[in-house]
Amino acid sequence: MKSLARIVLLVGGLAAQMAHATATRWQVQLLDGAYAAVSAMPLDPHIKNRSREQYKLAEAALKLDLPAVAERYGEGIAYWQQGAVLAELALYHVEHGETSQGREYLARAERWMDGHRASFTPESGEQRWRLSRVASRIALVHTALDEPGKVAEISSFVGKDEAPRLLEYKLSKTPEDELGQSIELLESLAGSGEYESVKGALDGLATLYGRFYAKPGQRDAIEHVFESILPKVPWLSQIDLIVRQGKAAVAHGDPENALAKAVRARNMLDQHPCAPRFFIPAAARIAALRAVAGDPRTALAQLDGCMERFEQEYRKTVDIDRAGMLCPVAEAYLAAGAPEQTEALYLRAIAEGQVNPNSRPRATDLSLICRSLVRQQQKPARAVFQALEEMKSKLGDPW
Repeated sequence: MKSLARIVLLVGGLAAQMAHATATRWQVQLLDGAYAAVSAMPLDPHIKNRSREQYKLAEAALKLDLPAVAERYGEGIAYWQQGAVLAELALYHVEHGETSQGREYLARAERWMDGHRASFTPESGEQRWRLSRVASRIALVHTALDEPGKVAEISSFVGKDEAPRLLEYKLSKTPEDELGQSIELLESLAGSGEYESVKGALDGLATLYGRFYAKPGQRDAIEHVFESILPKVPWLSQIDLIVRQGKAAVAHGDPENALAKAVRARNMLDQHPCAPRFFIPAAARIAALRAVAGDPRTALAQLDGCMERFEQEYRKTVDIDRAGMLCPVAEAYLAAGAPEQTEALYLRAIAEGQVNPNSRPRATDLSLICRSLVRQQQKPARAVFQALEEMKSKLGDPW
């Protein structure tokens, strides 16, 4: 009977996966390899690092329309992220019109909540934010199901740092006749002056900007409020938000505006001297936007500049930061039409990810590199797969 149940489960999972799957075999291969690597971390004392990386891979699987893979990854998590994966699976199925499946996962996520509520009190400090993160995702599902009563009930467990997540989701569904009210709400939210609220308001406005981009009047109204609030967050956050606007412009076939956003973001970056671990990833994201906005030549020059700085300040950087600096540059080179540089940088990132003598940071870098690779639509060269396999084979004590 157990064998039969296992077969039914596998067939059901495969059918669900095939119904959505946009991923290719090589992407699944990379995710599975990364998951095996991070899951090898001993729970004691690495439960937090292990669970965080497992969760990131589950999220990556969902973005590739692989819910069965995401569920498998979630089941291996021994921390709060297990409940979060269940809630995100519920939302995924609801948004794909599979309400009954969504409700099944929602029930499992709520059972997870019920099993952990007793240990989470308003005085429990660090523990409470973990419950809040699961609760916020459950609230998203009830929002998608149009169950305001349930949203209100679960919202009592959602902390203010997670509240913007729920608000941004609601704004992504905002009808045109409620746009004015939504903008006023976000202005009021930003008026509190608290970082979480201000950043949440800007994220909400960025969502509305993309949603109503095709309607210049509404878009201009959104951008006016956005610009009035933007200076209230740190400049790196400002750059990320401006790049997000640029991506919305690209998505709506407006390369001129996208290029203007890229220029503005780069000017802001140049006006704020910072360490390479901040500068290089930001510069790479800006260059990637510039490339897809129709200016790959300048983008390539900026990326070459990133690598020059990486080499010049190599000894000033910490080994555990280097792969995270190189992967955004590799992605941007591909966007700019330079796949040879992309391959070379991924191989360099793999090499840099093995400098640290401990396996925990090496497994974390392997996961980061694989997640970066699967975001691309171009299969990596055989040499990249081989290097990753070798990197994984060397993991072990000391962690």
